[in-house]
Amino acid sequence: MEITVAQKKKKLQMIARRNGVSLSTVYRIQRGDGSRRNPKFQAVKQELRLLDECGEGIPGAPVMMVTENSLSSHALEFYEQMKRLCMERKIELVLTLEKSVKEDLRRRCFAGIITLTPISVPDEIPVVYLNRRSPSGRESSVCVDGMMNWARMLIHLKEHGARRVGIFNGVSERNLSYYLTAGILSGEVLLSLAGLPSDPELICPVTLSPETHAEGLKQAADYFCSLKKLPDTLLVNSDFYIPRMSRRFREHGVRVPEDLLIAGVHSYLQTVPSASHPTAYTLMEEYQEVESSPCICGVHCFQEMAGAALDLLLEKINQADSIPRQICFSLKIQDYRFEREEIKYETHR
Repeated sequence: MEITVAQKKKKLQMIARRNGVSLSTVYRIQRGDGSRRNPKFQAVKQELRLLDECGEGIPGAPVMMVTENSLSSHALEFYEQMKRLCMERKIELVLTLEKSVKEDLRRRCFAGIITLTPISVPDEIPVVYLNRRSPSGRESSVCVDGMMNWARMLIHLKEHGARRVGIFNGVSERNLSYYLTAGILSGEVLLSLAGLPSDPELICPVTLSPETHAEGLKQAADYFCSLKKLPDTLLVNSDFYIPRMSRRFREHGVRVPEDLLIAGVHSYLQTVPSASHPTAYTLMEEYQEVESSPCICGVHCFQEMAGAALDLLLEKINQADSIPRQICFSLKIQDYRFEREEIKYETHR
């Protein structure tokens, strides 16, 4: 992609600002006239070299990718996809944790940041959120639309025989800003939209927290078993819930999937190729059980989401005044009985 003279000037201005030198100094170094005694000489020269090498006009400073302080298998998979994309485009990528961002920014200049967690950085550094919405709305972001995924999964289940669907979200109202959601989550409304019975008893009232997670999953299974009529299908927030709930159902004499089919809107255990690696995912027992249990789940479009995030960042780097945009993805439905893919859609804000 050819860049204009004005765009190139903006890039040189960014290089000057990142390195704390004047634009004229950058021009002198670019012409080969700059003083090697200048402590910023080598850093500026490196950025100029990378800028010249790249056909897409990407600034020579590296791109930072920020994850939460505890690396999940999803974060590692996004990093692997981003690393591949950056290698193809000759961009240096630096992975860091949320707690290390300030120190990394103090020691080094970055062209932009792609982050999976809310961070606070200087306004002049372009930021794009990946796998979550922008907390402020002022940054571009790539997210998964929770309401859309619940609705599409319910429609999918109905089209393939489900008639009485129970819902267990497990997330309390105050947590609806969780990074995998966008939009409202009301079980009865979603059931009605899908044309399924919206009996209040089909919505499990149990909520989870890190402290009550294991016991809460048992309570949720107990709740459905206490109903006069068991649902033919149970839709839960994540396949992470399925192993413990399945074990509890078996204790009640309910067979999964023969008596009760279980589907997870979001897949935590099954979507990540490296999830079975002990350094990437430690709940080996749950992973192995859900791998051998037939269930339906929504899986991440890791490659497509990473590509969209990088494109949004480059857009912001190349055009500082570009309007923030949000790109929403719906997860691909992976049904052990069929093969079916959901379609990505994009909304502009």
